[in-house]
Amino acid sequence: MAITDQVVNIKYRKGKSIALEASGTLQVYYHTRYQKGHRDLDGALHLDVDIRTFSEHLFSLQVPTRLLSLPAYHHAYLLQEVSNTLAMHLDVDPQINYFVALHIASQATDLLTKAHPFGYSIAAEIELVDIEKLGTDNDDEDGEDFGTCSVCLEDFSSTVGSKMVVTDCSHFYHESCILPWLMRQNTCPTCRSRIFE
Repeated sequence: MAITDQVVNIKYRKGKSIALEASGTLQVYYHTRYQKGHRDLDGALHLDVDIRTFSEHLFSLQVPTRLLSLPAYHHAYLLQEVSNTLAMHLDVDPQINYFVALHIASQATDLLTKAHPFGYSIAAEIELVDIEKLGTDNDDEDGEDFGTCSVCLEDFSSTVGSKMVVTDCSHFYHESCILPWLMRQNTCPTCRSRIFE
């Protein structure tokens, strides 16, 4: 059985700043991508369909100047504002929403600590990837083996109804395992390749 779900990729680039005083400016863009693939017997994933839309400006955010000298408050402010704004504009799972907001707030705060007192200006590009992926069904007579989740070490065939996610490096995980992992690590649990730039 095929299940379609969403995965998020985030890339950053420096924004253009013409401010005469220190400022924190965040531009957020997004695009969607649909991928459909199949898995060979050796476990390799091959994409059959990969369609990407054009980037659209989602929102802009100007951080209050007084928060630029307080990194902890700056981080909390961005986490709250980005999370709320994403929830208004995009229909994504709350766990994914929090992950994206946390990643953006952390990236901006890192830039702030390096650039203070000049502030920063960045643009975040969010890619929502709809992936048609494998799932299991109680009526599945094939006994097809989908392998093992490297995070929890359970066979996919024994976790009926669980959603599976495939990374860009073609490794499969339970959605409930990989999302918490990615909140702590920015690498694939299997091959250690970077998930986000």
